[in-house]
Amino acid sequence: MMLQDTTTQLVQDAAASSEAIRTAMQTGLTARGLKFDLLDVTTWQWDAVLWNNSLRTWAVAISIAVVIQLVFWLFRKFVILGRARKLASKSASLVDDFVVDLVSDARYWWVATLSIVAGSKVLTLSARTTPDGPPGVTDRLHTFAVIVTALQLLITSRIIVQYAIQSLLKRTTHADGTVDETVNTSTSVLRVVGMVVLCSIILLLALENIGLRVSPLLTGLGIGGIAIALAAQNILGDLFASFIIIFDKPFVVGDYITAGDKSGTVEKIGVKTTRVRALSGEQLVFGNSSLLGSTVQNFKRMQERRVTATYGFTYDTPAVKLRAIPDLVKAAVERHKLARFERCHFKQFGAFSLDFELVYWVTSPDYTIHKDIQHALNIELVEVFAEHNIEFAFPTQVEIVKDYSRPGEDKDSKRG
Repeated sequence: MMLQDTTTQLVQDAAASSEAIRTAMQTGLTARGLKFDLLDVTTWQWDAVLWNNSLRTWAVAISIAVVIQLVFWLFRKFVILGRARKLASKSASLVDDFVVDLVSDARYWWVATLSIVAGSKVLTLSARTTPDGPPGVTDRLHTFAVIVTALQLLITSRIIVQYAIQSLLKRTTHADGTVDETVNTSTSVLRVVGMVVLCSIILLLALENIGLRVSPLLTGLGIGGIAIALAAQNILGDLFASFIIIFDKPFVVGDYITAGDKSGTVEKIGVKTTRVRALSGEQLVFGNSSLLGSTVQNFKRMQERRVTATYGFTYDTPAVKLRAIPDLVKAAVERHKLARFERCHFKQFGAFSLDFELVYWVTSPDYTIHKDIQHALNIELVEVFAEHNIEFAFPTQVEIVKDYSRPGEDKDSKRG
């Protein structure tokens, strides 16, 4: 019973409020010389003038605004959010998804503002008569529409930047379907820079369209920018270096590089620094500009590894055995499937050995495979040379001692 009484009271209050509003509007119309009932269309005076426009013109303007909003609502609900989104989800292209998301992100208050501006085009409204004169209704509507449109574009800019990054990731995807790790780890940098650039352009265009002079502002920003650039030239240098690394790709995330006397695997390429994990486990942090300024060796892009080794043999090795050494070494190298023999030559007469130089290729860039082959090859050569009685040389010294205690007698002796 109490609930029914409360509901009845609310309905009565609403009816009373509606009647009060209707009475106030009717009073206002009567005061302007318009005598008709708002709820009775047959009594409307269509040629009567209200704020410099006839009622017929006002009706056309309101109809345009309502139709625009209605068409947009129907188009968004049934076309974009319905069929178009389903078709876009089945397509591999990003363009249709981009268009669907743009239309879906349009705010109703923006569409309402544009519909009101469109409807006002049929009305005769006051406007600014002189450059320094007071703004009219048309000028205020234009300024309001520019501000609202700028807000809508600032909101939508995140979608534009996001799809630009997705398009970049798609173009840099490898043949096996994996994403380029360098670009993938740099998306935060690209997103921030893209948002700053796009929002700056939107704000400058908005200021220009509402009548503010942008040229002095740009001049001031240019002078301030020069001062900031001089104060933060190292930071800006690292920032631009990060873009060079991202797009020129001297190395990517996962590459093993050497810069100066430091080496390790690239873990992350940031706005200012590049982080590298050393073989000993610690993390090395390089400034991007200093890293690009140094000579960088990228071992990850190595397809084959060239290996050079030197072997020394004793001076009493016969010439026949010396001639056989290249063939013995070649046979040992060719027993490894991932090794390719290039040459083996008698290089030089060393201080205590006859030196032979071996050059061969490991057909895999893997460092562990290289060391495995080197290990096995060295053991095989020790065995082969032992079978042929060919001895490795080692550092030796020969001392000559002379005894001068008895003049005229030669008592030289050698110690080895």
